[in-house]
Amino acid sequence: MLKFFKGYGLGYAQCILKGAESFKSPMLVVGANSKIRELIPAETLKLYDVHLLFFPTAEATWQLGILYVSRAEYNLVALNLGVGEATELALEQCIKAPIDSIELHPKAMQWLVNSIYRCPKLSIKDLLALEPYVKKTA
Repeated sequence: MLKFFKGYGLGYAQCILKGAESFKSPMLVVGANSKIRELIPAETLKLYDVHLLFFPTAEATWQLGILYVSRAEYNLVALNLGVGEATELALEQCIKAPIDSIELHPKAMQWLVNSIYRCPKLSIKDLLALEPYVKKTA
């Protein structure tokens, strides 16, 4: 898990959606509920609202993120990122990473949750249809 958003303020919440320097603004993957229920344990789904994010990049990799928002403690959030040549590999990395929550200021948390739904949308069907990148051999 990348921990580039430690802190309590709004600036740190904005870092979650903007990502690291190599990432652009994410796209919210819609229609992923059944896929998420298949891959993530039910105990985790009881504790967190789960949002799948796609980060478009200029690199020859697919970059996905899973944003966990705690249901029990409103101000806890975690972001697991995965990078792979195929979307399935990137998604697998996101899910296998441990959930390491941080606490955000309530206003930063409110901004983050509202901003998630304002992201551009991408359907899970379109995401899974993306061609894997092939490594070039010299």
